[in-house]
Amino acid sequence: MINKIKRLFTSFWAIPLVLFIRKLKPLCLVRFGIIDSSRIGNFTAQTILHWVEIQEQQINAVDLFWFSKDVSNMQWDKMASRTLRTHWSVFYLDYWNKKIPNGHDHILKSVNRDMHGKVKRIEKTPIEFLPEEELFAKNWLRKYGWKENEKFVCLLVRDSTYLKKLLVHKK
Repeated sequence: MINKIKRLFTSFWAIPLVLFIRKLKPLCLVRFGIIDSSRIGNFTAQTILHWVEIQEQQINAVDLFWFSKDVSNMQWDKMASRTLRTHWSVFYLDYWNKKIPNGHDHILKSVNRDMHGKVKRIEKTPIEFLPEEELFAKNWLRKYGWKENEKFVCLLVRDSTYLKKLLVHKK
């Protein structure tokens, strides 16, 4: 019920904006897309792949993104948001664009795989830690005994029930 009320209220600003964006198409194509932020693998891959697509696109386009409800990594959220145009309100633009007929040109397809080896061709991604983020991380490591320039191993570990719980939670 709350979601229906939210959608009703957003319709007052989102529908006119979607219609305006569609009128802009001959000058500039504005597209909406979701990045699945619920799992770190999808989150990072989709962010990088969309960035590569934006760098290589031949048309005058503006791509706007929204993250799925659950964010698996808040640091990557910050870094991705600095690189791509993201905002929660894009969800409503995307929603109403799909509801109003003939909006297919404004929908970004989700990408999960680099089928053409585009990522290998880029020398450097723009997604980097800010100096203050690096300092924060180094201070955190020092707190646990790490010394400057010392190597360390970072493990990403989850138990076998992780995905089962995630899928149950989404239902």
